[in-house]
Amino acid sequence: MTPGRDPDFVIVGAQRCGTTSLLAALRDDPGAGSIPTDELHFFDFQYELGLDWYRSHFSGPGLVGESSPYYLFHPLAPRRFGSDLVETLAICVLRDPIERAFSQWQWNRRRGREPLDFLEALDAEPARLVGEHERMLTGDTGRGKPHQDWSYVARGDYRPQVECWREACGHDRVLVVDAHALFVGDRVAQARVLGFLDLDTAGLPPRHLNASTDTLPDDLRARAAGRFTYDPSGFRDLCSAE
Repeated sequence: MTPGRDPDFVIVGAQRCGTTSLLAALRDDPGAGSIPTDELHFFDFQYELGLDWYRSHFSGPGLVGESSPYYLFHPLAPRRFGSDLVETLAICVLRDPIERAFSQWQWNRRRGREPLDFLEALDAEPARLVGEHERMLTGDTGRGKPHQDWSYVARGDYRPQVECWREACGHDRVLVVDAHALFVGDRVAQARVLGFLDLDTAGLPPRHLNASTDTLPDDLRARAAGRFTYDPSGFRDLCSAE
């Protein structure tokens, strides 16, 4: 196995919030080193492979990291990450929870993972997720299971997830950024990411910063909003500069 090192950063989520686009932009930064193109999923699906396997993906000079957006929601990932990587930084990219849920639903439909329409899937979610969190805590990876695929509303309840990461890693090692601000070219949002990583704050390469094309109709959004048991706009407080 190739000797490696700890990554400097990991984009931990959330799913369908532009994590792949952000990683691609960071890969093009002049200060970046070799950054894997694939999601490694070590702290959720492949933890049994061992830390040496994970570190073998990172080597050489420059900033290195990865993106695996299930980490934010996976109940075991924060503790594993915080214990194994004592200096690595975690980046959370968050998006309007209703838009994020719709994008996840469309993603699942395109891949044949979701037989229900959007509102039906939201209504079915509580029953689908019964016992899932507890099962995950036993060490079950969750790959291809309801916890991964059908957690439309639950994944957008960002506050408890972010708090778990801050408790496991320390507040200073976790950055939370608004996906919309980041991808419309907001200089403050971009500077927060680049400053967090100690990179040149001139700006991220714009060609990778593309927001999702999954358009949520206004009438469907209004009908879906009642299925969310938390304030979908509250995530913006987590994304404010601190």
